[in-house]
Amino acid sequence: MKIDLDKLNLKTFNIMKTKKMRERFSGSNNPMSKDNPDSESRRKSVSEKLKDRPSKLKGRTYEEIHGEEKAKEINDNKSQLFKERFIINEFQNLLDYFKIDLVDEKFEGSHFKHTWKCKECSHEFFQIWNAIQQGFRCPTCHPRFMGDSQSERELREFVKSLGIDIIENDRKIISPKELDIIIPSHNLAIEHNGTFFHSEIYKPKYYHLNKTKACEKIGIRLLHYFEDEWIQKKDLIKNMLTYTLNLSNSPRINARDCIIKTIDQNVSDEFLDTYHIQGKTIGDRIKLGAFHNNKLVSLMTFRSNNKIGLESEWMLNRFCSDYNFIIPGVASKLLSHFKNNYSWDKIITYAERRLSDGDLYKKLGFSFIKYTDVNFWYTNGGLIREDRRFVIHKMKKEEIKNGITQDQFMAAKGYFKIYGCGNLRFELLK
Repeated sequence: MKIDLDKLNLKTFNIMKTKKMRERFSGSNNPMSKDNPDSESRRKSVSEKLKDRPSKLKGRTYEEIHGEEKAKEINDNKSQLFKERFIINEFQNLLDYFKIDLVDEKFEGSHFKHTWKCKECSHEFFQIWNAIQQGFRCPTCHPRFMGDSQSERELREFVKSLGIDIIENDRKIISPKELDIIIPSHNLAIEHNGTFFHSEIYKPKYYHLNKTKACEKIGIRLLHYFEDEWIQKKDLIKNMLTYTLNLSNSPRINARDCIIKTIDQNVSDEFLDTYHIQGKTIGDRIKLGAFHNNKLVSLMTFRSNNKIGLESEWMLNRFCSDYNFIIPGVASKLLSHFKNNYSWDKIITYAERRLSDGDLYKKLGFSFIKYTDVNFWYTNGGLIREDRRFVIHKMKKEEIKNGITQDQFMAAKGYFKIYGCGNLRFELLK
């Protein structure tokens, strides 16, 4: 078993949990303990040395005193010394404490889902090291601590209920990374991303994107759903999946039987919150609805570019349909109505890479331009993900005037970032 020092999360280790370390530093063995006969003289000596010594930090950070490069060197040296003295020697003791063994040949880090073997029942299971220390151990011997969330189990059971064969928790397809659900018959994979354990606290910036790229290289389309999306928009995701898998039984409506009308903001907001996974939007000037028998069944919104000289450039910002119907051709009809009734030279749009391959926009005549950098939201680790574009509207003028950043504003409220996979940018020229 190889252990990469740099991948260990030191904050999660409680050294005093192990018998060896308790014996080494408890009672008279502790040089500063009252049970040690030499402790009194040692404490007095330390107090005298520190009494007249001015504080070097005085509320300042290492970066402020030494500069970023020197501060990083100091912190790295301290961290490395701690790792070398304790972690390597004690890791096996910690495994003994939790009554598990590491099955994998190499320890990849505290946030990596390893294969573990329970010493009590010999059951093998997948789990990250941080979760094990929080009690999420062998699901057989500790059934109250399950290795996945309720929402992840619900998603998996729904896919199974569709009557298709799946592979669960596979770590071979894009080894060593794990895929939650694989549907071989459709070259499709699905990831359930918890808002806490998939945030920047546990996952690096490009974690989700790198998984997507690894799947694309071998011809697999990977869909990412966040935990809050499944809980709050379960019916929408179920219908998205059944449509993607060509298993939808919804009645069909012909686009030629629909009438296009402009709709107001309130109607748009309600429809988008119900049928679009990203929900309502702010600032779209044109909202076109497709009606069938006086019922709104599809919606497309557009936002103009307010920069001087770019007034004829628009963004197709939202498109969605009532998932109770299949309406082939309705996106084309809505777009054609816009093109024929409004002044435009260029239309841009984006497809979120974790959910879409942009095939719809290619069929509508758009040209693929580029992949954007990863996008992100703010999360409190629960069921809330705040769109970064909406945060500025919540900040007070005084906060903006004082130079407070969005990150600082959200951090003060207990929020941190969770990253996506970026977008695909498309353009349509007149």
